[in-house]
Amino acid sequence: RPSSNAPSPVESREAPPTNVDKNVLDETYNYADSTEYFSWEQFFTKYLISVSQETLYKYNKSKLNKVYLDDVSVRKIMEKLPDMIKDFKGSGDH
Repeated sequence: RPSSNAPSPVESREAPPTNVDKNVLDETYNYADSTEYFSWEQFFTKYLISVSQETLYKYNKSKLNKVYLDDVSVRKIMEKLPDMIKDFKGSGDH
């Protein structure tokens, strides 16, 4: 991880304008064609890749974008997670 003294890319750069269509989120059933997508996960993976492709926050399902790995960004993401996930230590600890 980069030093915690380094400015977070999330804080040091202006967030790109969102191009996520609220209708897609609210009415996924109208967009996720079951003849093309086996699941909504497949649909949203493709959708997230397409809407983030030209941004700092480019999504790739197989590798987490480095922009999310600095200390400030990790802390901000962790703040949004439910307590149940925050407290999870891994399957070996249970």
